[in-house]
Amino acid sequence: MSQIEKLAENAPDSALIILNSLDTATIDEGERQLYTLLLTEVRFKLYLPTPPDTIIAQAINYFHKKSDYYHEATALYYRGVTIYEKGYIQEATLYLKQAEQLAEQLDCELLRNKIYDSLEMINENAGLFEEAIKYGQKFQKSSAILGDKELIVRGYNNMYYLFRVTKQEDSTESYTKKLISFVDNAEDTCKAIIMSNLATMCIEKKEFEEARNWIKKAEIIKVTPNQKILFGKICTESGDTTAAYNYYKSALDTDDPRFQIQAYRALSALCTEKEDYKQALFFQNQADSIKYDRAEKRQKKELAEIQLKYDATVIEKELSKRINIILAVLLLLVSALAILIYTYRKKEKAYVSLIDRNHHEITAYKEHIKYLESSNKSDFTEIALLNKQIQQLHEANSVYLGNGKKIYEMFASKQKEGQITSEDEQCFVDYYAFTYYKHYHQLVKDYDGITLRLITYLILTSGMGYTDKEFADLFCVAMTTIRSYRHRIKIAKRKS
Repeated sequence: MSQIEKLAENAPDSALIILNSLDTATIDEGERQLYTLLLTEVRFKLYLPTPPDTIIAQAINYFHKKSDYYHEATALYYRGVTIYEKGYIQEATLYLKQAEQLAEQLDCELLRNKIYDSLEMINENAGLFEEAIKYGQKFQKSSAILGDKELIVRGYNNMYYLFRVTKQEDSTESYTKKLISFVDNAEDTCKAIIMSNLATMCIEKKEFEEARNWIKKAEIIKVTPNQKILFGKICTESGDTTAAYNYYKSALDTDDPRFQIQAYRALSALCTEKEDYKQALFFQNQADSIKYDRAEKRQKKELAEIQLKYDATVIEKELSKRINIILAVLLLLVSALAILIYTYRKKEKAYVSLIDRNHHEITAYKEHIKYLESSNKSDFTEIALLNKQIQQLHEANSVYLGNGKKIYEMFASKQKEGQITSEDEQCFVDYYAFTYYKHYHQLVKDYDGITLRLITYLILTSGMGYTDKEFADLFCVAMTTIRSYRHRIKIAKRKS
């Protein structure tokens, strides 16, 4: 199996052939879990459907119990990147952060490189550019250590884009020069993207002929809708609105909503200049409708932002013992103030998310680690144990969130599987509040002191389309009990 593992890194197609030929019934538990990890890895690299999330989760638990931290970190990484593609952004981010922590402890450069690359992409897509730049710089440094020119040039391209969108002109110019000198070392797909980026820069500088040359070079490798939009911009600036119109129209032949929106808006602007306001309004409405369809993706990005802010582990400067005591006192004062605010503002039903479930314990561990690191008698064994406990708390949150998802899917399908316990119910409510937090707050914000069962009733009937009869059947209660629920909810609302 170790030979297949080496093959999976650079020849995933060959590794997949061997994996498919294996009889998993004849291998032991450890090799079976490694088989699951390798199968997930090679299928992901080959853009094929990956095994179910629950199977790779079993592999993670197995490696963790066996203290096989390298394979645990690798499995966490592939679990993160695979579920990210399915839209589970907040969960994917958590798994990747856990993988990062393990990879840092293991000092495994290649694994760190992959994790930095993925976290840079997630933060960039979420619009968290400062965090993306941080991971982009880590990826760039790691790529230099690995000495991989293809990774280095991809890192340059990422940093060029991030500095350009954040309007850091000096850094953008610096990376532009690096891209031009290294562009030939990139693989074709990355090379085409780099050339399009360089064309964009030339257009901004009104160097249209140079921009045309970069786009034509990119087209030789691969024709993309972005290139058509760039040609349209050049034609617009040159006054050839007919050619620009045709380029923008041809750019609409894509499934990527980003380029569809750009093309429709450009067409709307052209029609406005021609005083064809009816057609301009039509194109603008088309662009707005696509933007509206992407609202759910934006909500997921907001969840990623919350997760990143919470789970970020920034190493601060060493603090003296006196400063640590002052910080502890301030923390107590802030906590007391928060309790007072909650007492007088009970209408503000701030849900403590699943990831914050162990927040106080994690904070206490981190504060103790800071104290140990700042003291003259640092106990590295105790620090390692505290870091391990923090990691285990994060892992517990991940498992709990996964269980909540399973219960949610069971409720969504309206297929009851066995008796539903109060623990199942709490797990479901926590998952729903974490995943659909805006809708959850909308449901409970006007109520005071309602029980877990009443919250479940509100979610299923108001949020998931259950009728009273279906809810009664699901929890094996009588309709008189349902009427009692309604009465108690009305009382709670009048108190709010």
